Amino acid sequence: MKAIILSILVFLVSVDSKCPTDCFCGIRHGRNTVLCENGGMKSIPISEIDKNVEVLIISAPADNPNNLTLGRIFFDFGLLREVQITHSYIPAIGDSSFWPGYNMRRLDLSFNNLTLLREKDFNGLKNLTSLNLSNNNLAAPPSATFRLLTNLRNLSLARNKFTSFVPRLFFELHRLEILDLSGNPIKEINPDNMKDLWPLRVLNLSYCQLSKLHFHIYQRLPNLEVLDLRYNRFSSLISNEFSFMPFLRNLYLDHNMLEYLENHTFAGISLKHLGLSHNRITEISPCAFCNTTIVKLDLSHNYLKDLQLLILMDSGNTLTNLKLSYNPVNAEVVAGILQQLPNLRELSLSGIDLSHLTSRMFHNNINLNYLDLSNNKLFNLSSSSIDYLENLTILDLSSNKFKALNTSVLSIFDTINQVYLDQNPWSCTDCDFTEMLQWINASETYKKTCETSKRCAKCSSPMQLYEREVSTLQLEEMGSCIKPFTQFRVEMLVNPQLGLIIALSAMMVLLIIIIVIILYRRHGAVYYTHEEERSDEGDKASLTDANGTLDDKKLAFITIEDNLDDRSLTKNIIG
Repeated sequence: MKAIILSILVFLVSVDSKCPTDCFCGIRHGRNTVLCENGGMKSIPISEIDKNVEVLIISAPADNPNNLTLGRIFFDFGLLREVQITHSYIPAIGDSSFWPGYNMRRLDLSFNNLTLLREKDFNGLKNLTSLNLSNNNLAAPPSATFRLLTNLRNLSLARNKFTSFVPRLFFELHRLEILDLSGNPIKEINPDNMKDLWPLRVLNLSYCQLSKLHFHIYQRLPNLEVLDLRYNRFSSLISNEFSFMPFLRNLYLDHNMLEYLENHTFAGISLKHLGLSHNRITEISPCAFCNTTIVKLDLSHNYLKDLQLLILMDSGNTLTNLKLSYNPVNAEVVAGILQQLPNLRELSLSGIDLSHLTSRMFHNNINLNYLDLSNNKLFNLSSSSIDYLENLTILDLSSNKFKALNTSVLSIFDTINQVYLDQNPWSCTDCDFTEMLQWINASETYKKTCETSKRCAKCSSPMQLYEREVSTLQLEEMGSCIKPFTQFRVEMLVNPQLGLIIALSAMMVLLIIIIVIILYRRHGAVYYTHEEERSDEGDKASLTDANGTLDDKKLAFITIEDNLDDRSLTKNIIG
């Protein structure tokens, strides 16, 4: 009942309240909101907006932008807590535009045409906590531009045209915790320009043009927890580079030009995530990660070959996520690294040209939940290589060289929640494939993976079955492979009673064959016994000539033939 009454009151208020044409006016997320997103606006319709509005959002689609200006138009809107005016080509903020603004907490002027900032632009906004000025054309604001924003916690200047910063730009920002400077063409930062940023916890300098940071900058940021340096031009790091930031937990150095990691590069810090992917790293010194604890380490997309001397023991009990994908490391090197990591939960070995797995490769990683072996050259998989992984929930074997898998491996798959088998050259006429087909048709694991991800195994051969989903295949369609014996073998796997009947029949046939052989041998013995009872006279008669004398040639020949079993054949030759 209360809900109905509240809905009626909201409706009545919305009817009586002012609302600009083509805008939404009403309660949104528990606050009185005006939302204008259709675009094409030439001015902000202040006279049509209710004075009790708390949230004002003005935006536009890319093909119909607004063209707006600001000024002292919000003087009567004392309840405003949030203003978002984006995609509107605003050229400047203007002196005291949001005065009195004492309730304002969030101001978003991103995706406009701002080129200049002044201190007076923020008059009255001392309680502002979030300011977004990203995606504008700002280049060189004067010192202390933000000094009136004493409660500011989140500032974004991303994707502007900053090449450097003036001294004391961030003066009086004693509560600033998050600063986003990404996407600016910054090549170098003067440490003195960062002296007011000591409260920072998160600093984003990604997509800039930095090749290094002076160690004094790190000293200015003792409370930093997240440092994002992705997509820059770092080619080297020095020992103890980050030791001045003892609270650093997430360090992103992906997509740089690093080639080598020195000993103790990351010494003295405990990282939740260390990103080093998409660099040019060919070698890591044995002690690069010494005196460092890491939970997630990403070394993918580098040029690493030999990591046998790499010491990860300091992170042995903390490292749970390791990515070595797209490095030219072999199975033996990987196996050596894995022995140091008993608590590993996720492992990515995609695209490292693996052609085999060692039998005890994962024997020390029984806690592994996720294993990515995709985009390799595996053509055979032994149950002994993965049967240690009793806690595995996701296994990705896609994009390898498998044509069929045997029942011992398939039975292990039934204990895994998701198994990806797509993009393999499955041979749907291979006689060994019948076992896999039976598993696919019966496995809930495979059905779940195929249905949810749409990554289903498909036939590669024969040509008439190319790209056919294996789960739709019938045994009769497997061509010449399905012969009577193979058909019986498949039916035996499916129907145990039929298998028992066939086994008993085979035993009866074998017994009959044995009896026939015994009878045949007895008959042969009787035959040879009668042959020896023939008279000597008959033998001699066959060896005499017309005069009744023995023929020496015939006698010599028959002597040789006495060693033959078939005497009747010998007599025919002599005659």
